[in-house]
Amino acid sequence: MNTFSCPHCSRPVQFARRVTAAVTVRCPHCMRTFRVEPGKATPHASPVRNFRQRQLRRPPQFLPLILGAVATLLAVVLLLWLFRAAAHRTPEVTDRTAPAQPQPAAQRQPPPREAEPDGSKAVRWPPLTPENFPGLPSGIVAGPPAVQPKWGFAPGQRYLYAGRIEASAALSPIDLGRTARNVLQFSDRKELQIELQCEREDAGVFLIRCELKRLSGSMKAPSGRLEYDSRDGPGFLPPDEPLAKVVRRPWLARVAARGELLRLEWTDGTLVEATHEPTLRSITPVVALPEQLPHHEAEVEQREGTLVCRTRYLGTDPAGNAVFAQLRYPSEAPSAENTERVLVVFDVQLGVVRALHSVSSRRTGTGLPRVGRFRPTLRTVKHLWLVR
Repeated sequence: MNTFSCPHCSRPVQFARRVTAAVTVRCPHCMRTFRVEPGKATPHASPVRNFRQRQLRRPPQFLPLILGAVATLLAVVLLLWLFRAAAHRTPEVTDRTAPAQPQPAAQRQPPPREAEPDGSKAVRWPPLTPENFPGLPSGIVAGPPAVQPKWGFAPGQRYLYAGRIEASAALSPIDLGRTARNVLQFSDRKELQIELQCEREDAGVFLIRCELKRLSGSMKAPSGRLEYDSRDGPGFLPPDEPLAKVVRRPWLARVAARGELLRLEWTDGTLVEATHEPTLRSITPVVALPEQLPHHEAEVEQREGTLVCRTRYLGTDPAGNAVFAQLRYPSEAPSAENTERVLVVFDVQLGVVRALHSVSSRRTGTGLPRVGRFRPTLRTVKHLWLVR
């Protein structure tokens, strides 16, 4: 017998006689026909599968690699999620009987304020740190001082204040790229002396004569460096410096009993023009304080023209001076960018400001040039302290 393999099902098909001519045969297994030619008999032939059938039944070669990569990716994502969850998890208190440690008065945060009474957005208090409030004394004790703060101006009294004003601005490499690291770096340091003398008091309003005795400083910009001193004469002062135009030019300040600066005028009785009024107000060591001291977590809000002044009483420093923190910003556009942070150290025995510190940052109105689409932020830190 001759044996042939069916090309469809690969099963053997046997013939009882020898095949001498080409003939078409139907497979008894799959009932499909195929052609048999003489001389092609393969006794005891094993089933033969075509290439397409082998490819379909063979498993893909890259399937294990794909499954391994997916499993690795899922494991990495799971580990990252567990790490972030552990980092943000609040540590559990093991000793629930231990009393809570009180925080120093200077580090306590005031209650958050979402909006002003008129519905406008309020400026939040920054953390009470030396960075936000330069000159912040250490060891502030919460509680009212022994004497209620009250201004003690008396006719004939004179007070000499020294001051330092530092302004700096620079564009960072993030703004301009690494190749433009020194494109714009500006710094201005001023030293000044101011004398105050109480002329008289009329119905609770003090008339105080103020004078900028001396102004010196140094300016550094990409164009060069400049040092100046008013002792050398007014011709050596920078022409664009606002304080240089009021050196040795006395002015009169009308101050209310609680320290509010009501009016500025020259010694001849004319009002100070708008070009000089902000400059004189910034260096006059007189600030409005609340009539009644609130406790350390409350604040008093006052209006000074177009400015909003929020005052918070912090406590007393080791020398017994009352310490106040203030936020000043325009009432029309309150924002953290145009807010001035002021720290007042008030001498309750003398009834005058012992030290006045402030810091502010702004982009517009600085007079600095714009580099590309970036404008530098000018940071100004001011210190005034009582000398005698």
